[in-house]
Order: sequence, then structure tokens, then C-alpha cells
Amino acid sequence: MRATTTLLENNRIMLTVEIDDAEMDEAMDAAAKVLSKQVSVKAFARARSQERPDRQYRRHFGSAH
Repeated sequence: MRATTTLLENNRIMLTVEIDDAEMDEAMDAAAKVLSKQVSVKAFARARSQERPDRQYRRHFGSAH
């Protein structure tokens, strides 16, 4: 991850953050795993599905990039 700052007028700063695809994928997987334990989505049939819940959430909510 790379972050740069640019000073703007009126005491403001612009922050630019660049994240590698691999790093983003890891973060998305971790977030999906946490969400799959905390959130219940009615469309998911956990008992019937052979797919891991975190992958179901990732497929349902999609990818940010």
C-alpha cells in the first residue's frame, strides 16, 4: 500500500492511497469472512449450499475493483 498527501488551500489535504490487487483481495476475503458470521442474508441457504459462507457473501456483494 502506498499513500501520498498533497497540501491544498484552506488547511486541507488530499490523500491518495494505492493498494495492490493481491492486498485488496486479502482484505476483501477477510471482510467477507467476518460479515458471513455477523450478517444473515435470506437468499442464502446455508444448509443446502456446499460453498463456504464467506465466498457466498463475496459473490453476492461483488468485488470493489
